[in-house]
Amino acid sequence: MKLSFEIWPNEPYGERPVVGPVSNTWGDKPAEWCVDRLAEYGYKGVDFIFDKFLALEDDEYERAQSELGPYVRSKGMEINSVASHNLSITNRRWERQGGLVMFKKAVDFAAAVGAGTVVSFIRGGYYGGSSDHPTYVVLPWKDAWRNCVEVVSEAARYAADRGVNISVELHQESLIDLPEHAIDLLSDVNMDNVFTCVDFGAMYIAVRSRVPIVEAFLQLGDTLNVVHVKDITGSVGHWNMTWYGGGMVDWREFHDGLKAINYQGYLTVEWEGWFRGGAGGRGDPGGVGLTDFDRVAVETKEFLEKYLINPSNRRHRGRHGWTED
Repeated sequence: MKLSFEIWPNEPYGERPVVGPVSNTWGDKPAEWCVDRLAEYGYKGVDFIFDKFLALEDDEYERAQSELGPYVRSKGMEINSVASHNLSITNRRWERQGGLVMFKKAVDFAAAVGAGTVVSFIRGGYYGGSSDHPTYVVLPWKDAWRNCVEVVSEAARYAADRGVNISVELHQESLIDLPEHAIDLLSDVNMDNVFTCVDFGAMYIAVRSRVPIVEAFLQLGDTLNVVHVKDITGSVGHWNMTWYGGGMVDWREFHDGLKAINYQGYLTVEWEGWFRGGAGGRGDPGGVGLTDFDRVAVETKEFLEKYLINPSNRRHRGRHGWTED
């Protein structure tokens, strides 16, 4: 397993403070500047939120599309993924189609820069949650499922024609919240270029209470393509990001799950800030979050190398002295 780091633009969610910081210290920096920083810190991969490039003027966008891939590879790194969270189950047909247009643009970009995959969770919050109204109020489950299969199928066909694969992210409160639902979706779509993405937060909020973590990984098996690493606390509908090591994630358990399926891909640091601060969470009042990405990149790499990359390096003191884990 290798470490990657996800690059965020400023205003990642339209400046809504309930979902993380509106800015970070790398948010206004060119992509190449961020890549240089990650190479300096020893990361092997980089992931991009596609919105970072949508903010560019047309000529800069074209330059990034043609030059970014070779630049990353010149640093001995890979572009692990491009995230375009635009696929949707809404009953508003025009919104579904608009999301597909944006997702296809991300596919074209990913193909040009040589990214490993394009990631999307299915927008809509079918079961509600911390930032979405429950879609089930206006859309029966069978219609929501049909919409989901249709949009993922269209996205997958478009991506396949361009030699790109896509990864559907499991997410709490969404229609795809459990491994079995993700596998059902892949079966109904029936395309060889559709894979899954797991998020530590979703695994501990949505999955663990119903499926043991190792068993969840075994269910996903070789469909697993992307792993987003974060820590989290709370329950369905009432959760909050925390700094690494301060939440619910059992790092040994997660390592065992990844090892059980011989996962060899990237572990991507996905630091979104604290979704809720103050007394309701562990973050800063007002949801500002930790915005210093230099600190995030350095400290999380140190943490994850200890607990996931090289867990055998941990030592414990027993009756007979210190021993290796």
